[in-house]
Amino acid sequence: MRRYLPCLLALMLMTTLITPSSGEEEIGAPTRTEGNILYVSETGSTWSNIPDAIDNATSGDTIMIAPGNYSSGFLLLKDSINIIGNHTQGEVNITHIGSEAIIGISSDWSNISGLNIIGEGTHLFALMCSASNNVTFRNIVIRSLVSDGLFLRDCFDINIEGMEISSGPHHPMEMHDVDRMIMKNFSIDTIGSRYSVGISGGCYDITYLNGSISMNEEFSIVFRTLDGLDLTIDTVDTIYQDGLIKMEMGEVEIFDSI
Repeated sequence: MRRYLPCLLALMLMTTLITPSSGEEEIGAPTRTEGNILYVSETGSTWSNIPDAIDNATSGDTIMIAPGNYSSGFLLLKDSINIIGNHTQGEVNITHIGSEAIIGISSDWSNISGLNIIGEGTHLFALMCSASNNVTFRNIVIRSLVSDGLFLRDCFDINIEGMEISSGPHHPMEMHDVDRMIMKNFSIDTIGSRYSVGISGGCYDITYLNGSISMNEEFSIVFRTLDGLDLTIDTVDTIYQDGLIKMEMGEVEIFDSI
């Protein structure tokens, strides 16, 4: 039976003692000097493609992308570069048919916003963030047809605001060893996969706020091979068949729920 659950849930998993953060630190607060703006458009204002703009950007620069359809290889950000899609004038669609991720981030202090990331190849992930701190995602749409959507690994201070993730047979969101992540004003929707959100390793101070998780198969959230978890789900509508949460390893305590 499908269940609909609007919930305020706070969950804590403990294999070791976990102390939640005070909440005084602002996630993703900028502390670096802003650089130059590089413009990309299909007709070539400064650059006609995103990879050339990335190759010519330096730390702190912002790449501003005009509306259009861009097909490029794996885009890897390493030097605190911002990528901003000018979606107020039209959609900025980025596709890549290949086996890598579409966009990969391995850099601190990057800001990615205003993009539609469309996975059509055999990608492991459409959007991947690894070994990165203080990264902000805003107004991102991920449509992943045959791959996972968002993957976070070995990251802390991740701010996600305004993100839609939809996927086919693979999982919309995976995270491993993530500390201090807040995801708000979001929707996660999947058909045919085993779960919507997979959490492994040690993940602390994880918050889902004001969103929806739609799971048409088994469980919405699966914890596996966990060292420890501090998770809050606040004002999130969930749809699932077998259960909101499945624990494959560890223990969970619900300490506040309405």
